[in-house]
Formats: sequence, C-alpha cells, structure tokens
Amino acid sequence: TLAELDSTEAQLALVRAQIDHSIAKETANSDVEIQAAKKSRDVSKADLKRSQLAVDRIKNAVSETQLDRLKLSVERAELAIQQAELVQRTSKLKMKLTQNDIDQANRVIDRHIIKSSLTGIVDQVNRQPGEWVKPGDAGLRVRQLDRMRCEGAVSDSSLRRNGPGRIRKSRGGR
Repeated sequence: TLAELDSTEAQLALVRAQIDHSIAKETANSDVEIQAAKKSRDVSKADLKRSQLAVDRIKNAVSETQLDRLKLSVERAELAIQQAELVQRTSKLKMKLTQNDIDQANRVIDRHIIKSSLTGIVDQVNRQPGEWVKPGDAGLRVRQLDRMRCEGAVSDSSLRRNGPGRIRKSRGGR
C-alpha cells in the first residue's frame, strides 16, 4: 500500500450494509409469522367445524351471521399465511440486495487505497498531502528492487581466471 485516503464514510457505509444484511437474514430465516398464521387458521377452522356440527345436530344452534364470521376468520387466516410467506420471500430478496450493498461498500473502500503492482520502495513523491490527484496522474515513483543491474570495471586477468559470465566475490580492491 502506497497511500490510503480517508475512508471513514465508506467504512460506516459498510457497517450499515452489514447490519441491514443481518436484519434481512434474520427475517428471511424466521418462519414464526408463518407458523402463527397457520395456528390461527387451524383454530378458525376448528371453530367453524364445531359450529357446523352444532347446526347439523340442532338447526339454528348457530346463526348464519356467526357462521359467515367464522368463514371470514378462516379466510383471513389463510391470507395471513400468504402475507407471512410474502414477507419471508421479500426478506430473502432484501438479503441479496444488502449483500450487494456490502460488496459495493468494500469496492469503495478498496478505491481509497493506492497500491503498486511493483515490489519496491517509493523513490519520488510528486504530490503534496491534500493535493487533488486525477486518475492516471503519477503521484509517486516506485523503484523496483527485485531486479538490479550492476556495472563495474574488471581486469583482464580476473576474467581469464574466473571465466566470462562467472561472478567472484572479492574483498577490498581485489
């Protein structure tokens, strides 16, 4: 890493996206609302069935209005199940959307870091702190260290003894 820009806002956006993702994941993985709606439907169906049995045994034991209300209660419970399933499906989509927000926040953070493709050291700085830099502008010069070229003078007698292309370590002036 050669330089890093202030990424506080991007970091905060990442944290917010991660929290939103956790909320969506919890909602998507929870089927409590569906279970509650199914229980409510089962109770409503049982009430309607008992009332219909009572009417079969004794005519007018339950009024038509009451039977209509019990049927409505069953239908509402069925709709509540559908609504709970819709909320769960929507939460799964929200989870995908928030994962995208996390990916986008990570990309913004990565864009706040200036990296070099070379292994080396910063040799020259062309910009001052706080100065505006456009994409493509050279802000730094990096000197590559993994390859080094050396030049030197060698006597003919050393070349004959060691042979061309061979390297001999010497101490001092030898």
